Amino acid sequence: MGGVAVVMTVVAGTAGALVAPSAAFADTLSPPDYLVNTSTGSLCVTNASTAVLLAGCDGGTNQMVRVKRYSGNQVQLQARRSSYTTCLAPEGGSTASGTPIVQVTCGSSTWKLWTVNVDAITHEYQFTNVKSGRSLGWDGTGVFQGGSRIRWLLTPAGTWYRIGPTHTDKCLDVDTAQNNGTYEGVRVQQWTCLPYAQTNQLWAITELEAPFVFKPGPYTGSVLAPAVVRFQPAHYLSSCLTWDNTANGTAVRQRQCSATPTQNRKWLLIPVNHDLDWPVYKIVAYGGEGWPCLDVDNRIDYGVADGTKVQIHQCLDGQANQEWYIYKAAA
Repeated sequence: MGGVAVVMTVVAGTAGALVAPSAAFADTLSPPDYLVNTSTGSLCVTNASTAVLLAGCDGGTNQMVRVKRYSGNQVQLQARRSSYTTCLAPEGGSTASGTPIVQVTCGSSTWKLWTVNVDAITHEYQFTNVKSGRSLGWDGTGVFQGGSRIRWLLTPAGTWYRIGPTHTDKCLDVDTAQNNGTYEGVRVQQWTCLPYAQTNQLWAITELEAPFVFKPGPYTGSVLAPAVVRFQPAHYLSSCLTWDNTANGTAVRQRQCSATPTQNRKWLLIPVNHDLDWPVYKIVAYGGEGWPCLDVDNRIDYGVADGTKVQIHQCLDGQANQEWYIYKAAA
C-alpha cells in the first residue's frame, strides 16, 4: 500500500487556540472514525501491517481509528482492524522528532498515550504524545513547525450515503473536471449514479449537536430524523457542502469544513415522507434568509441532464427537484 509516513513532529506553535474536549464525551470520544489530516483534506490514517501511513480514504476497516479515553484528556488511538487491541504509538517508545508511528499492543505506558485537544472554532484535533510532548503529524523530514500538518478531523467512518433528487435517478455529485474535484469552491451538480468507487458521489452525514460531539446518521431506524447536519464528500473529507448566499440560483459548492463552523455549512433535514424503504427529504439551508432549499436547476430540459447545477432556491411545495432520496450506500 502506498502512502506517506505518519510521524511525531516538533511543535513550535499551533494553528489556533486549543481547549480540552467537552465533558460531554464519554469514555469513548468517538466511534470508529476516519482520522483525516487537515493539510491534505483527502488522506486518512491507514494501518498497513504494523506501519501507519497517510493514504487515500477508501472506507476500509484499516482506516478506522477509535479515540478512547484513558484518563482526563489522555486517550488511546485504537485501531479497528485489530478489534481495538492495538494502538497508534511512536516506534520503540522513542521521543525523537520524526519517529514513525506504528501499531503496538495497547497499554498504559505514557508513550502509548496521547493528550487530545480540540480547536473550539474549527473542530480540528491535535494529539500530543504524553511521553515526548510531540504531536501526531506527517512531514517528509519529520519536522514541521506547527500548523495544519498536526491538525486532524474526525470524520464518521463506515457509513456513506447517496443523495439524489426525486425527479431523476441521478446522484448529488462534486464536479471532478478540475483537479479531481479537490479545488476550493468546486461546484456541486447532478450526475448519473456511478459505482461506489466514484467517491465524489458518496457523502458522510454528521449531525451537529453539543460542542465537539458529532453523531453520524442514521439517527432513528433507517430514517433520518429532523436534524441539523453537515455533508462531507467522501473523496475530499475535509470539505463540506456549502451555500454562499440565499439568493435564488446561487450555486452550491464544496468548501473547507475547517475554516469555521459557519451557518452556510449547515443544513436542516426535514422528512417529507416516512417510507422506510425510500425516505424523502427537503434539505434546507439552515438559518439562511427565507430558509431556502437545495434545488436542481430545472429551467432547461426540466433539469434532468448530467451536469445540471445544484443550487439554492426558495422552497416550494411539491417540487420534485427540491426533494431528495438519502440512502445508505456503503459500509
